[in-house]
Amino acid sequence: MKTLEFLPLEPVYFRSGRPLIFGTGISLFPPPPSVLHGVLRGIYLGEHPEHLSEVKNGISDPTSNLKIKAIFLKRGASIIFPVPLDLYLPKNGNGKTLEKYSCVPKEYPSSYPLSHYLLAKEQAEEKAGFIEIADFERYIEGESSFSLIKVSDLLKVEEKIGIRRDFEKRTTEEEALFSQGFIRLNNGIGILVHYEGLELPGEGLAKLGADGKVSYFREVDFREVKSPSPSKLFKIYLATPAIFKKGWLPSWINEDFTMERDGIKATLIAVSTGRGEFFSGWDMKEKKPKKNSKAVPSGSIYCFKLEEGNWNDVINTFHGKVISEKRANEGFGLSFVGRVE
Repeated sequence: MKTLEFLPLEPVYFRSGRPLIFGTGISLFPPPPSVLHGVLRGIYLGEHPEHLSEVKNGISDPTSNLKIKAIFLKRGASIIFPVPLDLYLPKNGNGKTLEKYSCVPKEYPSSYPLSHYLLAKEQAEEKAGFIEIADFERYIEGESSFSLIKVSDLLKVEEKIGIRRDFEKRTTEEEALFSQGFIRLNNGIGILVHYEGLELPGEGLAKLGADGKVSYFREVDFREVKSPSPSKLFKIYLATPAIFKKGWLPSWINEDFTMERDGIKATLIAVSTGRGEFFSGWDMKEKKPKKNSKAVPSGSIYCFKLEEGNWNDVINTFHGKVISEKRANEGFGLSFVGRVE
């Protein structure tokens, strides 16, 4: 397996799978796994243009074995992670330190189907952002208090104005003015892609995002995330969005919220998932957009009680593994295990 770091050389725009509505749109960030999967394929086909017609015509695809095993953002020398959704900013705090929701038993009957709630000890504010790997490894070990990296610490939004044209009439269309919020990454901010199944050059230039913006890429070393110590209560954290067959719930979790997988028996006791996201892509063989897939967003948390099984089985099944039930080869569903205190 190899790891490439991408450093955009100009503002980039990453579209979501939602329909484009004229008005104002801001780029997704981080980029969807499907975009980065396409970038790696594009690098290979750029190096081997003799295969391009075969791929377009559906004859064969030499990139079919490509699997993305991990995607991270990099800030300087440190990997960073989307803020887990069981962390919050205290409303009366300093605006920089994240605290952890407590996992507490449900005391009264309600329509909420699980046995535990995730509750804050004080008034809380949800905050988008990231935490560094050192804090993340403390987080999965069950510790508290983490430094928030704001999105504005990583990038600047640059608005670009456009208007749709009628090419038959050679004029602009009425009421079709729009603006797009491109993002310019700050110095030292990169995108890491850990992959296997494809031979790519160790350095070069690649097209990234909408409009084929230029990015420099280079091969770098990969940093493994440490495993947490054993716990009867554990959580699964999603570092990239995951697409499950039953919506927010993986199909390997039963209707009674029990789970049996790879020698593990556990019960789902609490969740914290954000608003679903939509991802599409371009099908080169069919020459049309891929069907939209609704995904559980990165940062989402699934808390379990381990009933039977070995802690090493939990780590080997979920820690640093891709668990999405659809499009896993593109890097959807990268997960890590943490302790629940």
